[in-house]
Amino acid sequence: MRIWYNFTKIWYNFKHGIINLIIWFPVIWKNRDWDYCFLYKIMKKKLEMMENLQRFHGHHVDDVAMANQMKACIVLIDRLIEDDYNSICFDDYFNKWGHPYYVEENHKFGMRKEKDIATEEDKIQKKKEFYNCINKEYELKLNDKKELGRIIIDNIDSWWD
Repeated sequence: MRIWYNFTKIWYNFKHGIINLIIWFPVIWKNRDWDYCFLYKIMKKKLEMMENLQRFHGHHVDDVAMANQMKACIVLIDRLIEDDYNSICFDDYFNKWGHPYYVEENHKFGMRKEKDIATEEDKIQKKKEFYNCINKEYELKLNDKKELGRIIIDNIDSWWD
């Protein structure tokens, strides 16, 4: 009987190990060590798998709530990976002051140009709005990171089945 138990355990571990290799292969294959974005992608994959388990195969009362917490983390991680806070913050600025662009002169790229600024007050206002956009971008990204951390800290100990 003990031999059968050991064989079953070895077979179970082998089978699930192979399945894990197949599931994780694309994530690990594309993984690099030079950027935090790759850590987010690993976290996202793990949370997606855990969310799926809780949402469709959970065994206790709070399984859907846990899946929703994990889904919230995935949404935040997607925003952090996308890192599109710049366009969110600078759209109004660019509509008001013009989009930067490059001009090709003599088959070379020239200096960045924007709409002409009429007065010194406009120049000061433009600079002030630019720094406000940078600060807003920083705050939005920081808030998403804090919210991700808060959800994980508050709930990770209950994320099991």
